[in-house]
Amino acid sequence: MARFRFRLLVLLLPAIFLAGGCATTPSVWTEPAPMEAAERRAHNLRIYDRAADRVESRFYDVNLRGVDWSAARARHRETAAAAIDDEALYAAINTLIGELRESHTAALAPRHVHEMRARQRTGTGFRMRRLESHWVVSEVMPGTPAEAAGVLPGWIVESRDGERLGENLRLVNLPGQAITYGFIDGVEQTRLLTMTAGPVSVEPRLESRMLEGGVVLLRFDDFSHPTLRWLSRTLKAHQEAPAVVIDLRNNPGGLLYSLSFAVGEFFPRRVELGTFIWRNGREKDANSYQWGSARYTGKVVILIDGGSASSAEIFAHVLRHHGRAV
Repeated sequence: MARFRFRLLVLLLPAIFLAGGCATTPSVWTEPAPMEAAERRAHNLRIYDRAADRVESRFYDVNLRGVDWSAARARHRETAAAAIDDEALYAAINTLIGELRESHTAALAPRHVHEMRARQRTGTGFRMRRLESHWVVSEVMPGTPAEAAGVLPGWIVESRDGERLGENLRLVNLPGQAITYGFIDGVEQTRLLTMTAGPVSVEPRLESRMLEGGVVLLRFDDFSHPTLRWLSRTLKAHQEAPAVVIDLRNNPGGLLYSLSFAVGEFFPRRVELGTFIWRNGREKDANSYQWGSARYTGKVVILIDGGSASSAEIFAHVLRHHGRAV
């Protein structure tokens, strides 16, 4: 059998912002007080250097994929120093990290870390995907301003507050901000819709529904312990289903532990996941876990897209590699 290999990677979270003394994460992000120019510059350089040092010491490849790291960090340091806010600072840091061409290594701004912890972000409630040189609405979240305004998947997003959207987006939404988007709808009519940004839940969804012929559709948005328990329980409840469709679109992945159990739900025995390689060169073969597995035997179809990442990619690849899924 052909072997396949995955590397253990480090997701960098330098300068995580936490409110001192808070036992739980507040649901609303509060912008820190503005800094004077000299203080801002010193702050930027401190964070930039910490991030660059952490990459150098923790990145899985001790040779940093052949990148001259000293030259690279010097090249972007002044841009980081001149950043007027955290969004610009972390954009500069990630430009540096981007020279490694590694999807799993990034610096997250405090605001983004807060949104991950609070499981909500400020926005209008729709996702976009770049398709054939256009930004297209890929999903509208329920109960959001976008849904109330009538935005539908498939609409082309042309502009935001009168400015055309470029290929690379860095959109910042502030609570209570009125944002006007220009759309081309399904009958090629132009629509200008103004929505007020507010809290949008990013809680992972767990969806199970019956399709024609007794086929079961399962959608989950991450690989976590709650998702794993739900997946196993749902598969056991539908052992007689002729097929399941697993929707991993926009699933960014999650825990390797949960991935190992999730793969095991579809096999009667342990199967190889790949060879994991540590920074020091140590290698270890990884296999699926079968404890309490549903051992589902029906047909399996997996849906993926450009938002399927990390454990979602490995899950899809492993099941296809072993001839278990289309």
